[in-house]
Amino acid sequence: MIRFGVIGYGIMGKLYSRIIAESPRTELICVASKSEGSRNAAEEKYNILVYDRSESLVISFH
Repeated sequence: MIRFGVIGYGIMGKLYSRIIAESPRTELICVASKSEGSRNAAEEKYNILVYDRSESLVISFH
C-alpha cells in the first residue's frame, strides 16, 4: 500500500484526495491546507490528520 498526503484542499486537492481514498492500493493519511474550513472538511470526510502548513505534513512522514 502506498500512503499519500495531499498539500492543498481546493478543487484539485479534493479530486486527488478522493481518488487516493477510493483506490485499493493507496491510503490517504493527511491533508495540509491554509484554510481552516478546508482542513475541517477533509478531516470530517476522511477521518485523517490535517495540518495548517505543508512543512508539517512533510515532517510527519519521517
